[in-house]
Amino acid sequence: MNDGALWTLTVSGAVGFWLGAAVFAEWQVAVETAQVIAGLVKYPPDNPFYIYHVRLWTVMHELIAVLLRFGVWEVTASKLVSGLLIMFSLQALSMVVYAFSRNALFAIGGAFVAFLSRAAEIGGRYPISLAGTQHTYGALGLSAIVLTAGLLGSGRYRLGGLLLGAMPAIHPALGVWAFAIVALCLASGFSQMRVLLRPALPWFIAGCVVTASSLIVHLAIAPAAAPADPAAADYLPTLVRLWDGHRQAVPLTHPAVYLNLAAVPLALTWLVFLTAKLPPASVFLLRFVAVSGGLAIAFVFLTWAPPEWIPDVVQILMPLRLLNIVSMMFAAVVLGLTGAYQRTMPGQLGMLALALTLLLLPESQFWSAMPDAVRRVLEAPPVDRLTVMLAAAVAVTLHALIDRRLQPRQTPGRAVEARHPIRAIAAIRNVLLVSVIVLSVASLRDPWPRALKFRDRTHDPVFSAAAAADGLLLTANGVRLAQLKTRRPVLIDTSGFDGLVYSLEAAPRMIHILHDVYEIDLLTAPTEPPVESNRRAWERYSRERWQEIGRTYGVTQVLTFRDWHLRLPVAVETADLRLYQIP
Repeated sequence: MNDGALWTLTVSGAVGFWLGAAVFAEWQVAVETAQVIAGLVKYPPDNPFYIYHVRLWTVMHELIAVLLRFGVWEVTASKLVSGLLIMFSLQALSMVVYAFSRNALFAIGGAFVAFLSRAAEIGGRYPISLAGTQHTYGALGLSAIVLTAGLLGSGRYRLGGLLLGAMPAIHPALGVWAFAIVALCLASGFSQMRVLLRPALPWFIAGCVVTASSLIVHLAIAPAAAPADPAAADYLPTLVRLWDGHRQAVPLTHPAVYLNLAAVPLALTWLVFLTAKLPPASVFLLRFVAVSGGLAIAFVFLTWAPPEWIPDVVQILMPLRLLNIVSMMFAAVVLGLTGAYQRTMPGQLGMLALALTLLLLPESQFWSAMPDAVRRVLEAPPVDRLTVMLAAAVAVTLHALIDRRLQPRQTPGRAVEARHPIRAIAAIRNVLLVSVIVLSVASLRDPWPRALKFRDRTHDPVFSAAAAADGLLLTANGVRLAQLKTRRPVLIDTSGFDGLVYSLEAAPRMIHILHDVYEIDLLTAPTEPPVESNRRAWERYSRERWQEIGRTYGVTQVLTFRDWHLRLPVAVETADLRLYQIP
Protein backbone atom coordinates (compact mmCIF):
# COMPACT_ATOMS: atom_id res chain seq x y z
CA MET A 1 0.00 0.00 0.00
CA ASN A 2 1.51 3.33 -1.01
CA ASP A 3 1.81 6.25 1.38
CA GLY A 4 -1.11 8.16 -0.13
CA ALA A 5 -3.62 5.37 0.39
CA LEU A 6 -2.22 4.62 3.85
CA TRP A 7 -2.52 8.26 4.93
CA THR A 8 -6.03 8.44 3.50
CA LEU A 9 -7.21 5.40 5.45
CA THR A 10 -5.40 6.32 8.66
CA VAL A 11 -6.40 9.97 8.94
CA SER A 12 -10.00 9.54 7.76
CA GLY A 13 -10.37 6.52 10.06
CA ALA A 14 -8.96 8.31 13.10
CA VAL A 15 -11.15 11.40 12.57
CA GLY A 16 -14.19 9.20 11.93
CA PHE A 17 -13.68 7.06 15.02
CA TRP A 18 -13.30 10.11 17.25
CA LEU A 19 -16.45 11.70 15.82
CA GLY A 20 -18.44 8.52 16.26
CA ALA A 21 -17.27 7.71 19.78
CA ALA A 22 -17.10 11.24 21.19
CA VAL A 23 -19.61 13.35 19.25
CA PHE A 24 -22.24 11.17 17.59
CA ALA A 25 -22.28 8.20 19.99
CA GLU A 26 -25.59 6.33 20.26
CA TRP A 27 -26.94 3.12 21.72
CA GLN A 28 -26.35 0.30 19.22
CA VAL A 29 -28.87 -2.44 18.53
CA ALA A 30 -26.06 -4.93 17.87
CA VAL A 31 -25.05 -4.67 21.54
CA GLU A 32 -28.55 -5.82 22.53
CA THR A 33 -28.23 -9.05 20.56
CA ALA A 34 -24.67 -9.51 21.87
CA GLN A 35 -26.11 -9.53 25.41
CA VAL A 36 -28.05 -12.67 24.52
CA ILE A 37 -25.13 -14.30 22.68
CA ALA A 38 -22.90 -13.59 25.69
CA GLY A 39 -25.45 -15.22 28.02
CA LEU A 40 -26.09 -12.04 30.00
CA VAL A 41 -29.83 -12.06 29.23
CA LYS A 42 -31.83 -15.30 29.45
CA TYR A 43 -35.02 -15.91 27.45
CA PRO A 44 -37.57 -18.72 27.13
CA PRO A 45 -36.70 -20.66 23.94
CA ASP A 46 -40.03 -19.85 22.24
CA ASN A 47 -39.86 -16.08 22.77
CA PRO A 48 -40.06 -14.25 19.38
CA PHE A 49 -37.47 -11.62 20.32
CA TYR A 50 -35.12 -14.35 21.50
CA ILE A 51 -35.53 -16.24 18.22
CA TYR A 52 -34.66 -13.04 16.35
CA HIS A 53 -31.52 -12.61 18.48
CA VAL A 54 -30.17 -16.11 17.96
CA ARG A 55 -31.04 -16.31 14.24
CA LEU A 56 -29.42 -12.99 13.28
CA TRP A 57 -25.80 -13.60 12.30
CA THR A 58 -22.99 -11.08 12.04
CA VAL A 59 -19.43 -11.13 13.29
CA MET A 60 -20.24 -7.91 15.16
CA HIS A 61 -22.34 -9.88 17.66
CA GLU A 62 -19.49 -12.25 18.37
CA LEU A 63 -16.92 -9.49 18.85
CA ILE A 64 -19.21 -7.42 21.08
CA ALA A 65 -20.23 -10.51 23.07
CA VAL A 66 -16.55 -11.11 23.89
CA LEU A 67 -16.26 -7.54 25.18
CA LEU A 68 -19.37 -7.94 27.32
CA ARG A 69 -18.12 -11.23 28.75
CA PHE A 70 -14.91 -9.48 29.80
CA GLY A 71 -16.93 -6.89 31.69
CA VAL A 72 -17.15 -4.05 29.19
CA TRP A 73 -20.19 -1.87 29.95
CA GLU A 74 -22.95 -1.73 27.31
CA VAL A 75 -22.54 2.05 27.12
CA THR A 76 -18.82 1.68 26.37
CA ALA A 77 -19.51 -1.02 23.77
CA SER A 78 -22.10 1.22 22.08
CA LYS A 79 -19.63 4.11 21.94
CA LEU A 80 -16.95 1.89 20.42
CA VAL A 81 -19.37 0.63 17.78
CA SER A 82 -20.54 4.19 17.08
CA GLY A 83 -16.91 5.09 16.47
CA LEU A 84 -16.48 2.19 14.06
CA LEU A 85 -19.56 3.25 12.08
CA ILE A 86 -18.26 6.72 11.22
CA MET A 87 -14.71 5.42 10.85
CA PHE A 88 -15.86 3.04 8.12
CA SER A 89 -18.04 5.74 6.56
CA LEU A 90 -15.25 8.30 6.21
CA GLN A 91 -12.75 5.68 5.07
CA ALA A 92 -15.22 4.49 2.43
CA LEU A 93 -15.89 7.98 1.06
CA SER A 94 -12.22 8.97 1.15
CA MET A 95 -11.08 5.86 -0.75
CA VAL A 96 -13.65 6.48 -3.47
CA VAL A 97 -12.32 10.04 -3.90
CA TYR A 98 -8.74 8.75 -3.76
CA ALA A 99 -9.39 6.07 -6.38
CA PHE A 100 -9.86 8.75 -9.05
CA SER A 101 -7.79 11.68 -7.75
CA ARG A 102 -4.80 9.93 -6.12
CA ASN A 103 -4.57 12.98 -3.86
CA ALA A 104 -4.60 11.96 -0.18
CA LEU A 105 -5.37 15.39 1.27
CA PHE A 106 -8.18 16.03 -1.18
CA ALA A 107 -9.55 12.52 -0.58
CA ILE A 108 -9.63 13.04 3.20
CA GLY A 109 -11.07 16.55 2.91
CA GLY A 110 -13.52 15.59 0.15
CA ALA A 111 -14.84 12.69 2.22
CA PHE A 112 -15.28 14.99 5.19
CA VAL A 113 -17.12 17.51 3.01
CA ALA A 114 -19.47 14.79 1.72
CA PHE A 115 -20.05 13.65 5.30
CA LEU A 116 -20.67 17.12 6.74
CA SER A 117 -22.88 18.26 3.87
CA ARG A 118 -24.98 15.07 4.14
CA ALA A 119 -24.60 14.68 0.39
CA ALA A 120 -23.93 10.99 1.05
CA GLU A 121 -27.22 10.49 2.95
CA ILE A 122 -29.87 10.52 0.21
CA GLY A 123 -31.27 7.10 1.00
CA GLY A 124 -33.98 5.13 -0.75
CA ARG A 125 -36.60 3.13 1.15
CA TYR A 126 -33.87 2.28 3.64
CA PRO A 127 -32.48 5.53 5.09
CA ILE A 128 -28.77 6.35 5.05
CA SER A 129 -27.51 7.62 8.41
CA LEU A 130 -23.76 8.02 8.62
CA ALA A 131 -23.82 9.65 12.07
CA GLY A 132 -25.95 9.41 15.18
CA THR A 133 -27.75 6.18 14.28
CA GLN A 134 -28.65 3.22 16.48
CA HIS A 135 -29.08 0.90 13.50
CA THR A 136 -25.70 -0.80 13.49
CA TYR A 137 -26.22 -3.28 10.70
CA GLY A 138 -27.36 -1.09 7.82
CA ALA A 139 -24.85 1.69 8.54
CA LEU A 140 -21.86 -0.63 8.92
CA GLY A 141 -22.82 -2.89 6.01
CA LEU A 142 -23.33 -0.02 3.57
CA SER A 143 -20.04 1.65 4.51
CA ALA A 144 -18.21 -1.69 4.29
CA ILE A 145 -19.42 -2.40 0.75
CA VAL A 146 -18.51 1.13 -0.40
CA LEU A 147 -15.11 0.82 1.29
CA THR A 148 -14.55 -2.49 -0.49
CA ALA A 149 -15.26 -0.86 -3.85
CA GLY A 150 -13.04 2.10 -3.00
CA LEU A 151 -10.12 -0.09 -1.95
CA LEU A 152 -10.31 -2.25 -5.07
CA GLY A 153 -10.76 0.85 -7.23
CA SER A 154 -7.64 2.36 -5.64
CA GLY A 155 -5.54 -0.72 -6.39
CA ARG A 156 -5.48 -1.78 -2.72
CA TYR A 157 -6.23 -5.37 -3.70
CA ARG A 158 -5.09 -7.12 -0.54
CA LEU A 159 -7.25 -5.19 1.89
CA GLY A 160 -10.07 -4.86 -0.65
CA GLY A 161 -10.10 -8.59 -1.37
CA LEU A 162 -10.01 -9.44 2.34
CA LEU A 163 -12.94 -7.11 3.07
CA LEU A 164 -14.92 -8.47 0.12
CA GLY A 165 -14.51 -12.03 1.36
CA ALA A 166 -15.52 -10.99 4.88
CA MET A 167 -18.57 -8.97 3.76
CA PRO A 168 -21.14 -11.74 4.47
CA ALA A 169 -19.84 -11.92 8.05
CA ILE A 170 -20.25 -8.15 8.43
CA HIS A 171 -23.70 -8.05 6.82
CA PRO A 172 -25.00 -11.28 5.22
CA ALA A 173 -27.50 -9.63 2.86
CA LEU A 174 -25.13 -6.93 1.63
CA GLY A 175 -22.40 -9.57 1.42
CA VAL A 176 -24.50 -11.46 -1.11
CA TRP A 177 -25.08 -8.27 -3.10
CA ALA A 178 -21.35 -7.42 -2.96
CA PHE A 179 -20.49 -10.82 -4.42
CA ALA A 180 -23.13 -10.41 -7.12
CA ILE A 181 -21.98 -6.91 -8.11
CA VAL A 182 -18.30 -7.89 -8.28
CA ALA A 183 -19.19 -11.00 -10.28
CA LEU A 184 -21.10 -8.86 -12.80
CA CYS A 185 -18.16 -6.44 -12.97
CA LEU A 186 -15.91 -9.37 -13.84
CA ALA A 187 -18.35 -10.73 -16.40
CA SER A 188 -18.76 -7.36 -18.12
CA GLY A 189 -15.04 -7.03 -18.84
CA PHE A 190 -13.49 -10.35 -17.95
CA SER A 191 -10.10 -9.99 -19.62
CA GLN A 192 -9.36 -6.58 -18.12
CA MET A 193 -10.93 -7.28 -14.71
CA ARG A 194 -9.18 -10.64 -14.39
CA VAL A 195 -5.80 -8.95 -14.73
CA LEU A 196 -6.73 -6.08 -12.41
CA LEU A 197 -8.24 -8.17 -9.64
CA ARG A 198 -5.92 -11.20 -9.75
CA PRO A 199 -3.81 -9.90 -6.81
CA ALA A 200 -6.98 -9.77 -4.70
CA LEU A 201 -7.82 -13.47 -5.11
CA PRO A 202 -5.72 -14.93 -2.24
CA TRP A 203 -6.94 -12.21 0.09
CA PHE A 204 -10.52 -12.75 -1.00
CA ILE A 205 -10.14 -16.41 -0.08
CA ALA A 206 -8.73 -15.36 3.31
CA GLY A 207 -11.80 -13.15 3.81
CA CYS A 208 -14.06 -16.08 2.94
CA VAL A 209 -12.27 -18.10 5.64
CA VAL A 210 -13.11 -15.31 8.10
CA THR A 211 -16.75 -15.49 7.00
CA ALA A 212 -16.87 -19.29 7.32
CA SER A 213 -15.20 -19.18 10.74
CA SER A 214 -17.66 -16.57 11.99
CA LEU A 215 -20.61 -18.63 10.77
CA ILE A 216 -19.25 -21.76 12.45
CA VAL A 217 -18.80 -19.85 15.72
CA HIS A 218 -22.35 -18.46 15.40
CA LEU A 219 -23.84 -21.91 14.89
CA ALA A 220 -21.75 -23.34 17.72
CA ILE A 221 -22.44 -20.75 20.42
CA ALA A 222 -25.93 -19.53 19.54
CA PRO A 223 -28.38 -20.90 22.15
CA ALA A 224 -31.06 -23.26 20.96
CA ALA A 225 -34.44 -21.82 19.99
CA ALA A 226 -37.83 -23.50 19.73
CA PRO A 227 -38.50 -25.55 16.56
CA ALA A 228 -39.68 -23.55 13.56
CA ASP A 229 -43.28 -23.59 12.39
CA PRO A 230 -43.30 -24.93 8.77
CA ALA A 231 -46.12 -22.53 7.85
CA ALA A 232 -44.23 -19.44 9.05
CA ALA A 233 -42.88 -18.56 5.57
CA ASP A 234 -46.43 -18.05 4.33
CA TYR A 235 -46.61 -14.82 6.34
CA LEU A 236 -43.77 -13.12 4.44
CA PRO A 237 -45.80 -11.42 1.64
CA THR A 238 -48.34 -10.08 4.15
CA LEU A 239 -45.65 -8.73 6.48
CA VAL A 240 -43.89 -7.02 3.59
CA ARG A 241 -47.08 -5.50 2.20
CA LEU A 242 -48.48 -4.19 5.50
CA TRP A 243 -45.60 -3.50 7.88
CA ASP A 244 -42.23 -3.39 6.13
CA GLY A 245 -41.57 0.07 4.67
CA HIS A 246 -38.03 -0.88 3.63
CA ARG A 247 -39.34 -3.31 1.00
CA GLN A 248 -42.21 -1.23 -0.36
CA ALA A 249 -42.20 -0.08 -3.99
CA VAL A 250 -40.39 3.20 -4.62
CA PRO A 251 -41.48 5.77 -7.25
CA LEU A 252 -39.19 6.82 -10.08
CA THR A 253 -39.33 10.40 -8.77
CA HIS A 254 -37.48 9.49 -5.58
CA PRO A 255 -34.13 11.36 -5.24
CA ALA A 256 -32.22 8.11 -4.71
CA VAL A 257 -33.65 6.78 -7.98
CA TYR A 258 -32.49 9.93 -9.77
CA LEU A 259 -28.96 9.42 -8.47
CA ASN A 260 -28.87 5.79 -9.60
CA LEU A 261 -30.36 6.67 -12.98
CA ALA A 262 -27.69 9.34 -13.43
CA ALA A 263 -24.86 7.13 -12.18
CA VAL A 264 -25.21 4.55 -14.95
CA PRO A 265 -24.64 6.87 -17.96
CA LEU A 266 -22.05 8.81 -15.96
CA ALA A 267 -19.99 5.69 -15.28
CA LEU A 268 -20.45 4.33 -18.82
CA THR A 269 -19.37 7.62 -20.40
CA TRP A 270 -16.15 7.65 -18.40
CA LEU A 271 -15.56 3.95 -19.08
CA VAL A 272 -15.96 4.30 -22.85
CA PHE A 273 -14.37 7.68 -23.52
CA LEU A 274 -12.38 9.00 -20.58
CA THR A 275 -10.36 6.27 -18.84
CA ALA A 276 -7.09 7.60 -20.27
CA LYS A 277 -7.01 10.32 -17.60
CA LEU A 278 -7.83 7.93 -14.75
CA PRO A 279 -5.66 5.47 -12.79
CA PRO A 280 -6.04 1.95 -14.23
CA ALA A 281 -7.51 0.44 -11.07
CA SER A 282 -10.33 3.02 -11.00
CA VAL A 283 -11.86 1.32 -14.02
CA PHE A 284 -13.16 -1.31 -11.62
CA LEU A 285 -14.82 1.37 -9.49
CA LEU A 286 -16.59 2.81 -12.55
CA ARG A 287 -17.87 -0.66 -13.41
CA PHE A 288 -18.99 -1.11 -9.82
CA VAL A 289 -20.99 2.13 -9.97
CA ALA A 290 -22.58 1.20 -13.30
CA VAL A 291 -23.53 -2.32 -12.19
CA SER A 292 -24.83 -1.18 -8.77
CA GLY A 293 -26.95 1.56 -10.32
CA GLY A 294 -28.27 -0.73 -13.04
CA LEU A 295 -29.23 -3.46 -10.57
CA ALA A 296 -30.87 -0.95 -8.26
CA ILE A 297 -33.05 0.46 -11.05
CA ALA A 298 -34.00 -3.04 -12.17
CA PHE A 299 -35.16 -3.89 -8.65
CA VAL A 300 -37.12 -0.64 -8.41
CA PHE A 301 -39.29 -1.96 -11.24
CA LEU A 302 -39.37 -5.45 -9.70
CA THR A 303 -40.76 -4.17 -6.39
CA TRP A 304 -43.76 -2.73 -8.19
CA ALA A 305 -44.98 -6.33 -8.48
CA PRO A 306 -47.18 -7.79 -5.69
CA PRO A 307 -45.01 -9.15 -2.83
CA GLU A 308 -46.24 -12.71 -3.36
CA TRP A 309 -44.79 -12.67 -6.89
CA ILE A 310 -41.27 -11.92 -5.64
CA PRO A 311 -39.21 -14.93 -4.46
CA ASP A 312 -38.79 -15.09 -0.69
CA VAL A 313 -35.00 -15.08 -0.87
CA VAL A 314 -35.08 -11.81 -2.86
CA GLN A 315 -37.46 -10.22 -0.35
CA ILE A 316 -35.26 -11.22 2.56
CA LEU A 317 -32.18 -9.75 0.86
CA MET A 318 -33.99 -6.38 0.61
CA PRO A 319 -33.05 -5.50 -3.01
CA LEU A 320 -33.89 -1.81 -2.60
CA ARG A 321 -30.81 -1.57 -0.36
CA LEU A 322 -28.91 -1.35 -3.64
CA LEU A 323 -30.21 2.18 -4.17
CA ASN A 324 -28.14 3.27 -1.20
CA ILE A 325 -24.81 2.06 -2.56
CA VAL A 326 -24.68 4.58 -5.40
CA SER A 327 -26.51 7.20 -3.33
CA MET A 328 -23.75 7.11 -0.71
CA MET A 329 -20.97 7.04 -3.31
CA PHE A 330 -22.25 9.64 -5.77
CA ALA A 331 -20.82 12.80 -4.18
CA ALA A 332 -17.48 11.08 -3.57
CA VAL A 333 -17.38 9.82 -7.16
CA VAL A 334 -18.00 13.30 -8.56
CA LEU A 335 -15.40 14.81 -6.22
CA GLY A 336 -12.91 12.16 -7.26
CA LEU A 337 -13.53 12.62 -10.99
CA THR A 338 -13.09 16.37 -10.55
CA GLY A 339 -9.84 15.69 -8.72
CA ALA A 340 -8.60 13.58 -11.62
CA TYR A 341 -8.15 16.91 -13.48
CA GLN A 342 -6.31 18.67 -10.66
CA ARG A 343 -3.45 19.53 -13.03
CA THR A 344 -5.71 21.82 -15.05
CA MET A 345 -7.17 25.18 -14.11
CA PRO A 346 -10.81 24.06 -14.62
CA GLY A 347 -10.11 20.99 -12.52
CA GLN A 348 -8.70 23.00 -9.62
CA LEU A 349 -11.52 25.52 -9.79
CA GLY A 350 -14.06 22.70 -9.94
CA MET A 351 -12.57 20.98 -6.87
CA LEU A 352 -12.72 24.22 -4.88
CA ALA A 353 -16.19 25.24 -6.10
CA LEU A 354 -17.76 21.83 -5.50
CA ALA A 355 -16.33 21.54 -1.98
CA LEU A 356 -17.57 25.03 -1.07
CA THR A 357 -21.03 24.46 -2.56
CA LEU A 358 -21.53 21.20 -0.68
CA LEU A 359 -20.41 22.73 2.59
CA LEU A 360 -22.91 25.58 2.24
CA LEU A 361 -25.95 23.46 1.40
CA PRO A 362 -28.92 24.04 3.71
CA GLU A 363 -28.65 20.48 5.07
CA SER A 364 -24.92 20.80 5.83
CA GLN A 365 -23.79 20.25 9.42
CA PHE A 366 -20.97 22.71 8.78
CA TRP A 367 -23.32 25.61 9.55
CA SER A 368 -23.27 24.60 13.22
CA ALA A 369 -19.45 24.49 13.24
CA MET A 370 -19.03 27.77 11.36
CA PRO A 371 -17.95 30.86 13.37
CA ASP A 372 -20.88 33.16 14.20
CA ALA A 373 -19.37 36.09 12.34
CA VAL A 374 -19.09 34.07 9.13
CA ARG A 375 -22.56 32.52 9.55
CA ARG A 376 -24.17 35.96 9.83
CA VAL A 377 -22.63 37.02 6.50
CA LEU A 378 -23.29 33.84 4.53
CA GLU A 379 -26.63 32.42 3.54
CA ALA A 380 -27.41 28.91 2.37
CA PRO A 381 -27.97 28.80 -1.41
CA PRO A 382 -31.55 27.93 -2.47
CA VAL A 383 -30.54 24.57 -3.99
CA ASP A 384 -30.73 21.02 -2.78
CA ARG A 385 -28.14 18.26 -2.63
CA LEU A 386 -29.55 16.36 -5.58
CA THR A 387 -29.38 19.35 -7.93
CA VAL A 388 -25.82 20.21 -6.92
CA MET A 389 -24.53 16.67 -7.40
CA LEU A 390 -26.24 16.09 -10.74
CA ALA A 391 -25.04 19.46 -12.06
CA ALA A 392 -21.49 18.73 -10.86
CA ALA A 393 -21.55 15.31 -12.55
CA VAL A 394 -22.60 16.86 -15.87
CA ALA A 395 -20.03 19.66 -15.54
CA VAL A 396 -17.05 17.43 -14.80
CA THR A 397 -17.99 15.03 -17.60
CA LEU A 398 -18.38 17.83 -20.15
CA HIS A 399 -15.04 19.28 -19.10
CA ALA A 400 -13.39 15.89 -19.46
CA LEU A 401 -14.88 15.37 -22.94
CA ILE A 402 -13.80 18.85 -24.08
CA ASP A 403 -10.33 18.37 -22.60
CA ARG A 404 -10.01 15.06 -24.42
CA ARG A 405 -10.90 16.70 -27.72
CA LEU A 406 -8.62 19.73 -27.22
CA GLN A 407 -5.69 17.90 -25.64
CA PRO A 408 -3.74 17.31 -28.91
CA ARG A 409 -3.83 21.07 -29.64
CA GLN A 410 -2.36 22.07 -26.28
CA THR A 411 1.32 22.93 -26.13
CA PRO A 412 3.75 22.34 -23.24
CA GLY A 413 4.35 26.10 -22.99
CA ARG A 414 0.74 26.85 -22.19
CA ALA A 415 0.75 24.22 -19.46
CA VAL A 416 3.85 25.79 -17.89
CA GLU A 417 2.29 29.26 -17.97
CA ALA A 418 -0.73 28.04 -16.03
CA ARG A 419 1.29 26.11 -13.42
CA HIS A 420 1.58 28.88 -10.83
CA PRO A 421 -2.14 29.86 -10.79
CA ILE A 422 -3.02 26.18 -10.50
CA ARG A 423 -0.74 25.78 -7.51
CA ALA A 424 -2.23 28.88 -5.90
CA ILE A 425 -5.78 27.54 -6.22
CA ALA A 426 -4.63 24.14 -4.93
CA ALA A 427 -3.11 25.82 -1.89
CA ILE A 428 -6.37 27.72 -1.22
CA ARG A 429 -8.34 24.49 -1.53
CA ASN A 430 -6.01 22.62 0.80
CA VAL A 431 -6.18 25.37 3.42
CA LEU A 432 -9.98 25.33 3.15
CA LEU A 433 -10.23 21.55 3.60
CA VAL A 434 -7.81 21.43 6.53
CA SER A 435 -9.62 24.36 8.16
CA VAL A 436 -12.99 22.68 7.72
CA ILE A 437 -11.75 19.45 9.31
CA VAL A 438 -10.03 21.17 12.24
CA LEU A 439 -12.90 23.59 12.87
CA SER A 440 -15.55 20.87 12.68
CA VAL A 441 -13.69 18.43 14.91
CA ALA A 442 -13.18 21.20 17.47
CA SER A 443 -16.72 22.61 17.26
CA LEU A 444 -19.12 19.71 16.73
CA ARG A 445 -20.74 18.74 19.99
CA ASP A 446 -23.49 16.35 21.00
CA PRO A 447 -26.39 18.48 22.29
CA TRP A 448 -27.44 15.74 24.71
CA PRO A 449 -25.62 15.24 28.04
CA ARG A 450 -24.24 11.70 28.17
CA ALA A 451 -26.12 10.94 31.37
CA LEU A 452 -29.42 11.58 29.58
CA LYS A 453 -28.58 9.87 26.28
CA PHE A 454 -27.15 6.73 27.90
CA ARG A 455 -29.68 6.11 30.64
CA ASP A 456 -29.53 2.54 31.87
CA ARG A 457 -29.81 0.28 34.91
CA THR A 458 -26.75 1.81 36.60
CA HIS A 459 -28.27 5.22 37.35
CA ASP A 460 -31.84 5.56 35.99
CA PRO A 461 -34.54 4.70 38.58
CA VAL A 462 -36.94 3.07 36.09
CA PHE A 463 -34.32 0.93 34.38
CA SER A 464 -32.70 0.06 37.72
CA ALA A 465 -36.00 -1.15 39.15
CA ALA A 466 -36.75 -3.13 36.01
CA ALA A 467 -33.30 -4.73 36.09
CA ALA A 468 -33.82 -5.88 39.69
CA ALA A 469 -37.08 -7.73 39.01
CA ASP A 470 -37.68 -11.24 37.67
CA GLY A 471 -39.81 -12.45 34.78
CA LEU A 472 -40.38 -10.88 31.40
CA LEU A 473 -40.74 -7.14 30.93
CA LEU A 474 -43.63 -5.90 28.77
CA THR A 475 -42.81 -2.69 26.89
CA ALA A 476 -45.15 -0.20 25.27
CA ASN A 477 -44.98 0.34 21.54
CA GLY A 478 -42.34 3.02 21.02
CA VAL A 479 -40.20 2.19 24.07
CA ARG A 480 -36.95 1.07 22.46
CA LEU A 481 -33.94 -0.94 23.60
CA ALA A 482 -35.38 -1.81 27.04
CA GLN A 483 -33.42 -5.06 27.15
CA LEU A 484 -30.17 -3.27 26.33
CA LYS A 485 -30.68 -0.75 29.13
CA THR A 486 -31.85 -3.21 31.80
CA ARG A 487 -30.36 -6.64 30.94
CA ARG A 488 -33.92 -7.85 31.40
CA PRO A 489 -35.68 -10.10 28.86
CA VAL A 490 -38.71 -8.49 27.19
CA LEU A 491 -41.80 -10.19 25.85
CA ILE A 492 -41.36 -8.71 22.36
CA ASP A 493 -39.82 -5.61 20.80
CA THR A 494 -42.48 -3.77 18.79
CA SER A 495 -40.13 -1.10 17.43
CA GLY A 496 -39.47 -2.92 14.18
CA PHE A 497 -41.80 -5.55 12.76
CA ASP A 498 -39.53 -5.77 9.71
CA GLY A 499 -37.12 -7.81 11.83
CA LEU A 500 -39.54 -10.73 11.50
CA VAL A 501 -38.36 -11.17 7.91
CA TYR A 502 -35.06 -12.48 9.31
CA SER A 503 -36.74 -14.83 11.81
CA LEU A 504 -39.96 -15.98 10.15
CA GLU A 505 -40.19 -18.97 12.45
CA ALA A 506 -41.14 -16.51 15.20
CA ALA A 507 -44.05 -15.06 13.19
CA PRO A 508 -46.88 -17.30 14.48
CA ARG A 509 -45.95 -16.67 18.12
CA MET A 510 -45.43 -12.96 17.44
CA ILE A 511 -48.82 -12.65 15.76
CA HIS A 512 -50.50 -14.32 18.72
CA ILE A 513 -48.78 -12.04 21.28
CA LEU A 514 -49.58 -8.88 19.33
CA HIS A 515 -53.24 -9.86 19.06
CA ASP A 516 -53.61 -11.05 22.65
CA VAL A 517 -51.53 -8.42 24.47
CA TYR A 518 -51.41 -5.37 22.18
CA GLU A 519 -54.69 -5.83 20.24
CA ILE A 520 -52.73 -5.39 16.99
CA ASP A 521 -53.53 -7.66 14.05
CA LEU A 522 -50.32 -8.19 12.10
CA LEU A 523 -52.23 -9.71 9.18
CA THR A 524 -54.46 -6.70 8.48
CA ALA A 525 -53.63 -3.15 7.49
CA PRO A 526 -53.33 -0.78 10.47
CA THR A 527 -56.08 1.83 10.76
CA GLU A 528 -54.17 4.07 13.20
CA PRO A 529 -50.56 4.44 14.42
CA PRO A 530 -49.58 1.33 16.42
CA VAL A 531 -48.47 3.47 19.39
CA GLU A 532 -51.92 5.05 19.70
CA SER A 533 -53.68 1.73 19.23
CA ASN A 534 -51.48 0.19 21.92
CA ARG A 535 -52.13 3.02 24.39
CA ARG A 536 -55.88 2.95 23.88
CA ALA A 537 -56.00 -0.83 24.47
CA TRP A 538 -53.80 -0.87 27.57
CA GLU A 539 -55.58 2.00 29.26
CA ARG A 540 -58.81 0.05 28.83
CA TYR A 541 -57.53 -3.23 30.33
CA SER A 542 -58.79 -4.19 33.79
CA ARG A 543 -56.48 -5.40 36.55
CA GLU A 544 -57.82 -8.90 35.99
CA ARG A 545 -56.86 -8.73 32.31
CA TRP A 546 -53.34 -7.69 33.28
CA GLN A 547 -53.06 -10.54 35.76
CA GLU A 548 -54.16 -12.98 33.05
CA ILE A 549 -51.47 -11.61 30.71
CA GLY A 550 -48.92 -11.98 33.50
CA ARG A 551 -49.84 -15.64 34.11
CA THR A 552 -50.00 -16.54 30.41
CA TYR A 553 -46.75 -14.94 29.29
CA GLY A 554 -44.64 -14.75 32.43
CA VAL A 555 -44.79 -10.94 32.49
CA THR A 556 -44.30 -9.24 35.87
CA GLN A 557 -43.89 -5.54 34.96
CA VAL A 558 -45.06 -3.13 32.25
CA LEU A 559 -42.90 -0.24 31.00
CA THR A 560 -44.74 2.67 29.34
CA PHE A 561 -44.42 6.38 28.75
CA ARG A 562 -45.31 8.48 31.77
CA ASP A 563 -48.51 9.92 30.28
CA TRP A 564 -49.99 6.44 29.88
CA HIS A 565 -52.40 5.54 32.70
CA LEU A 566 -52.85 1.82 33.31
CA ARG A 567 -54.99 0.17 35.96
CA LEU A 568 -51.94 -1.15 37.75
CA PRO A 569 -49.83 0.00 40.71
CA VAL A 570 -46.87 2.21 39.77
CA ALA A 571 -43.51 0.83 40.87
CA VAL A 572 -41.38 3.85 39.88
CA GLU A 573 -41.49 6.70 37.39
CA THR A 574 -39.29 9.40 35.87
CA ALA A 575 -40.04 12.49 33.80
CA ASP A 576 -40.80 10.40 30.71
CA LEU A 577 -41.25 6.74 31.72
CA ARG A 578 -43.40 4.78 34.14
CA LEU A 579 -42.91 1.23 35.39
CA TYR A 580 -46.04 -0.64 36.49
CA GLN A 581 -46.16 -3.78 38.63
CA ILE A 582 -48.55 -6.62 37.80
CA PRO A 583 -49.92 -7.87 41.16
